[in-house]
Amino acid sequence: MKAKKILVFQEYQSLNVLIEAILSEEGYENVYTIENSNYVIAAYHDIQPDVFFCEIDLDYQLEMFIDLILSEDREEVLSKLVCIISNGNIEMEKATQRLGVENFLKKPGFVIKDIMDMVNNRSK
Repeated sequence: MKAKKILVFQEYQSLNVLIEAILSEEGYENVYTIENSNYVIAAYHDIQPDVFFCEIDLDYQLEMFIDLILSEDREEVLSKLVCIISNGNIEMEKATQRLGVENFLKKPGFVIKDIMDMVNNRSK
């Protein structure tokens, strides 16, 4: 099953544009981006994405993610989630893994194939 809706939360607009462009080029039409963490939970509820790229690099982003998994079916959120995290942010990687996060897109340095693999693996 191909993902119908993809939500991307990343505070750097240029990275949102890049991910959206990659997915659009691959034929995904319903890609939604958000750069303000205050709207992530509402956007997740409204859009109900099939795949959710979520930056969790800083403490307040981790808190927002915890709020999201407390307000939704945790396993469902985790099955859709791809955590965007900075290469070398071991502390945050361990913290998110303790919450059940298994899928990471490391920045900088990811390539188009990494994004497509994450989308395809979440869309099954």
